[in-house]
Amino acid sequence: MIGHKPSTSSYAPSKMPTRHIGAAPTPSGLSPVSSSWSNSAIGLPDVLQSYAQNRRSGTLVIYRANQPHYLGLQQGAIVYLTGMPAGSLLRALVWVGHISIQERDRLAGQIPNDEAEAARELLDEEIVTVEAVKDALACLIEETFHEAFLQDSPGWDLASEEPEDDWARVQENIGLSIGISSLLMTLMRQRDELQSLEVPVREPFDLPYKTVQALPEHADDDQRLIFSLIDQRRPSWQVIIDSWMVPSRGRMALAYLQADSLVGFADGDQVLQQAELCHSEGDGENALGFYQRAIEMGVDQPLARFHLAKLFAQFG
Repeated sequence: MIGHKPSTSSYAPSKMPTRHIGAAPTPSGLSPVSSSWSNSAIGLPDVLQSYAQNRRSGTLVIYRANQPHYLGLQQGAIVYLTGMPAGSLLRALVWVGHISIQERDRLAGQIPNDEAEAARELLDEEIVTVEAVKDALACLIEETFHEAFLQDSPGWDLASEEPEDDWARVQENIGLSIGISSLLMTLMRQRDELQSLEVPVREPFDLPYKTVQALPEHADDDQRLIFSLIDQRRPSWQVIIDSWMVPSRGRMALAYLQADSLVGFADGDQVLQQAELCHSEGDGENALGFYQRAIEMGVDQPLARFHLAKLFAQFG
């Protein structure tokens, strides 16, 4: 790779002192938001906008799929986000075009699963540049917020201290800095576009099916790729993941297909049938998701609940 190769210690210190939020001014000299905010009805977009406008520093906890994500802010900019699934960095490097799918598959078997260790190795071996890692992280953070903002009110709280998280330290020390105002504008635009289609936001284990054999000429490339992957076996989330498209783009393409009545979604009984098929084939994780979705859709079958309970004990 072209450019100076940083030493590991320049972007990944092994330890950083824990900073207690509220116990003392932040390193910027700015006091964080009062902890009373966390118990109020203030929405997350308003909180983030306040951090940006007042150049505040602090740590927020954002809850997505009941999992905590620590969001670090320094003088009104995002400097890290934790809680990403293993392998997220490599996947995001594909999304932003810095590595190919084939390179990702090869690297996945060679570098550590831990995101911090993976970043160290990618940078030390000059497989990608620091700027490429920043691009991937910016994409991951935008996607995390995109999913959170599809909810009416994403859960959040103020963290009492910074997390003891090596991945957060790596992100800080490569100089990640993402402006909040532009991020919020992008998220609001995406949400408005989805709402304008007047179709429900699909759940991960909704089961799409084609209502036509071929797409009309006006369908764009994103819609054509998503349509090609719909086979009445893959749930919505798998269709989007298998496209290797940035998830928000894939989700939007699927919404347009639904809005144009080119794609439909299975009812509860059909989702249950897919759950039973996955269960019989030994695909426990997808069976778990389909059983859960079928019950959410109103299917009330004792055997389905029995299987769901067993699968929860195994995978939940």
